[in-house]
This record gives sequence, structure tokens and C-alpha cells, in this order.
Amino acid sequence: MKMSRLEAGTRVVLDYFAAFNRQDISQMMACLNDDCTLEAAAPAPQGAVYHGKQAIAQYWQDFFALKKEPHLEIEEIFGLGNRCVVCWRLQWLDKQGQPKTLRGAEVFKIREGLICEQFSYTKSCIDF
Repeated sequence: MKMSRLEAGTRVVLDYFAAFNRQDISQMMACLNDDCTLEAAAPAPQGAVYHGKQAIAQYWQDFFALKKEPHLEIEEIFGLGNRCVVCWRLQWLDKQGQPKTLRGAEVFKIREGLICEQFSYTKSCIDF
């Protein structure tokens, strides 16, 4: 396997998150296969599943409508072959203008140079 192919998954995921930070949904969709699946972290505990670009675009449109000035910082990214994992920190302002932060991770599967699966996981407080 050539190194450029090994890095291709990481590059498309970096492009996806750059578009996220610009709230550029059309460019985010350009990073996805037509039959992509997004498994969101919410609602807990299983998350909702979205199939296809149209459903995923609507998910992101709703997401951006709820979070003012979202910015996702990549804390760590690594990939090999058709897999890529990203640890991230998301910051935004809530409806009252208060800053919020959430940390999590995404597991991506890449096919033909585009994202075909995205599984989202977030850290949250669980009382035992």
C-alpha cells in the first residue's frame, strides 16, 4: 500500500472538519460518499443514525442552528488505510451566549477517498 493512500483518509477527514468550522455544509457533503452513514452521539445512550447525504446535511443544518459560533479543535488524529480516528474539543455559545465545551471522538471509515461511515462519541458526566 502506498503512503499517499494511507494518508488519504486522514486528509479527507481534515477537509471535513475544516468545512465544519466554516459551517460549510456543501463542502462537508463533498467529503462524503452518497451512501454515507452518520451515527450521532445523541440522543444517549445509542445515538441517532442518519443515512445518505440529504439526511446528514439536515442533521448538520439543525446542529448549526442550535450552536452559535461552533469551533472544533482537533486534539489528535490518526489513520491507517480505510480508518481514521479523531479526538476533538468542541466549543460554542449557547442561546444565552454562555460558552460551552464538549470533548469527544469520531471513528471514520473511508471508501474510494471519501467518508462512508462516521461514528460519534462524546464525554459526559455519569453519576454512579
